[in-house]
Amino acid sequence: MKHKQKRIPYGVILFAKIGDPEAMEMVLYHFDHYINAHSYHPTIEGVPNTGGGINVDIKAHIQEKLMHQIMFDYDPTRLPKGEKLEF
Repeated sequence: MKHKQKRIPYGVILFAKIGDPEAMEMVLYHFDHYINAHSYHPTIEGVPNTGGGINVDIKAHIQEKLMHQIMFDYDPTRLPKGEKLEF
């Protein structure tokens, strides 16, 4: 069964685009589980003290790229098909 997440309100994305730190934090929190899954590194067999876990450098890099994409590359005038602008 696929996990259904609520969408981020469009207004939050717009505020994140203009640099609102609270809105950007909401976006990062929304994608935190996804980012953690892609930042995970497994245990290296035969090498001591290499238990699996989140690589904080990779996580920070992914978060930085997401913030950059929102602030500089996201076009707020293009809504996804079927979406309506609500205030």
